[in-house]
Amino acid sequence: MKNKLLTALLAAASFAAFTHAEETGWWFKAGVAVRAASSVELSGSSIALRDGLNAANTATRPPLADVGPAGSFANRLYDNGFVRIDQITQLSREDLEALTGIRTPGLTTFWGYQSNTQRSGNTFTFSRVGSQGLSRTGSETFSLNEDESPLGFGIDLTAGRLLKLEDTHRWDFISGLRIFSFGTETVTGIPLRESYTGNVVRITDTFVVPGVELATGATVQPNSPSAPFSGSAGSIQVNELFPNRPASRNTQVLTSGPWTADNIVSVDVETFLYEFRFGAQYSRPIGENSRFLIAPALTLNILDVDLVRNETWVATYSDGSTEELNRFQDKSSSTEFLFGAGIQLGFSTDLSDRWTLEINGAYDFVSEASISAGPNTIKIDPSGFTVGLAFVRAFGGN
Repeated sequence: MKNKLLTALLAAASFAAFTHAEETGWWFKAGVAVRAASSVELSGSSIALRDGLNAANTATRPPLADVGPAGSFANRLYDNGFVRIDQITQLSREDLEALTGIRTPGLTTFWGYQSNTQRSGNTFTFSRVGSQGLSRTGSETFSLNEDESPLGFGIDLTAGRLLKLEDTHRWDFISGLRIFSFGTETVTGIPLRESYTGNVVRITDTFVVPGVELATGATVQPNSPSAPFSGSAGSIQVNELFPNRPASRNTQVLTSGPWTADNIVSVDVETFLYEFRFGAQYSRPIGENSRFLIAPALTLNILDVDLVRNETWVATYSDGSTEELNRFQDKSSSTEFLFGAGIQLGFSTDLSDRWTLEINGAYDFVSEASISAGPNTIKIDPSGFTVGLAFVRAFGGN
């Protein structure tokens, strides 16, 4: 919704300038307003249910076989680095020496690590966490029907012109613009919960580089395809010779026994509402300097919506710890044109012969909007109760 606030302020300024024409019976109102009881509802399914996926086969940390066997050559992917086979790794000692002059076999230049804390001289450690001996023991699906009620904060700009004045009764034609920002509201639900049993383990491989000088050099982001490891910015890629097979491997059981995996759907909904009002206002005195107001109106509404849908697998282990296994994301934007109607009640008190302070409350009905994001539907109902405080400036005659 970039530049929407600027657009709104420019519209407000233009509106104010237009309504400052000093014609008999004209008045202009500017104030703040709060909209409550609007709702954002999440329904539908999830990518997991739609595609028949489960936590085990969608985890960002796949089976620990991805680190490869310790005793043979392999393309090894760790949580904090990688060690891959290259064109010289599997050459015999004789072929390697004839080709490169190097007599140590089993080396590679395709490797990288994430942090200097993994290095001690010519010794490097790489680790990976994942499930071992994993089996799925059950699953449960839930109806995805969640809703939230965001508050909308905005401005109220209204122009009016006298239509009829009869004794103390007054009728005015009114037109106005309200702009509400509902901020970002997050709606979350769990459509699927799975049960598992098995161990969560950490494999730590230690590599020793004998007789090879390694320059620390500048840290760079690894480049594909020779460095497929996608670490954080500052990850280190080293193009010097490195053993493909670890010198030692340690397997540590982090947690054991039953655990659950929740398939969580969460949608961030950012909403702006532009409400153009056209109607009439009736007022009558209720005291020496105060008036009662009632104003029915028809509305044309422009609803701008930006959606960010996140679907995550979150594991909860037997020791109470949690881990995000995977994440899917969808983004969607929409502009909806909606019709509505409302009625506003208010009280005003004179501050001077030209200025009036008004307190008002209203209920506005606005048709609903439905927006799709992935396998989900977001239903937005902008209807609600509005309270406001405004200053009114009269121009010209009564």
